[in-house]
Parts: sequence; structure tokens; C-alpha cells
Amino acid sequence: MIRKTTLFALFLVSYIPLFFILSVQNLNCKLFDDKGVAYTSGQIFHNNLLPFILLLISLLSFFYYLLFIRANSSAGFRNPKKIIRIKNSGVEYLSYLATYIIPFIGLKFDSWNNLLATTLLFVVIGFIYTKTNLLYANPTLALFGYYIFSVTFEDGEERTVICYGKLKKNNSYKYKELGDDIYFIKTEKK
Repeated sequence: MIRKTTLFALFLVSYIPLFFILSVQNLNCKLFDDKGVAYTSGQIFHNNLLPFILLLISLLSFFYYLLFIRANSSAGFRNPKKIIRIKNSGVEYLSYLATYIIPFIGLKFDSWNNLLATTLLFVVIGFIYTKTNLLYANPTLALFGYYIFSVTFEDGEERTVICYGKLKKNNSYKYKELGDDIYFIKTEKK
């Protein structure tokens, strides 16, 4: 259960920029009605309910990021393993951006059926994301200083590794399992 929660939290984290962009994109900046009468603060809030909700989701997602940091700060790491081969897998970020984030930018929220369709699409992508361990292709983590590597350990085990900071070949690192074939390693960022 904890692993699924972590995967879903990282799914939400991956959409922090999208929720923020959509909130700005849907912002209604009108302060006056057609007759030139100023809107009340309640009317301005009502006219911007969707951007406000999207901004709240973005902030909630950032809260999940902070929980991810806390959960992966020190507890639960296994004994160190030596890395003998490292391959940078950063190209996965671009794939994620092109496939999951950019198409959302043009979505319209002008009717209940468009809003429902977008919500359903988001839920389906979240389900796929958590079932297939695509958390490692999370562009928001890259913004926060995390890297993706394909790593071969001394025992021959190959894993995708998310790490804070860079890894060095022939060094040993403590690791934490995030999902099938995905490890988290926290290094000293330099």
C-alpha cells in the first residue's frame, strides 16, 4: 500500500507545472462587468473558481513532493551496493513531457463534459503511471535536482535509479526500493 501511495504521490508531483500553467491559462482577469461596474471579491473568486482549484491541486502536489523528500531522507535504506555501470536516462523526461503534459495544455474547461473528460483522462493516466512504474520519468523531479540513471550493480542487478545528486561509477550507495526495478539513492549533491 505504501508503495502505491508513493507512486501516486509522484504522479501528482509530475503535474505540478501543468496544474500551475492551467491555472494561469484559465485565469479570468476581468475586474469589471460589461456596464463598467467593478466585480466584488466574491464575484472575482467565482469567476476564477477553476484556476483557484488548479492552483490548490498544484500546492497539494508540492506538499506530496515534500512528503516524498521526508520519506526518503534516511529511514528504510538498504546496505550499500557498488555501481559498476551508469547510463544517464534523462531523455525519459522529454518523452514524459511530450506524451503526458503538453497535450493537456490545449484542453478546455468550458463545459462540464470537457471537465469530466479531462478528469477521466487524468485518472486513466494516473492508473497507467502507477501500474507501469513510470514515476522515474517525472520531469518535475528534474526541476528539483533529481537525476535518472540506468545502473548495473556489482552483483549484475540492473535497475533504474532516481537519485538526488550525481552517481559515480565504482562507488557504493545505500538504496531504497520505490517500485519494481526502481531504486532511490540519495547522494550528496555537488
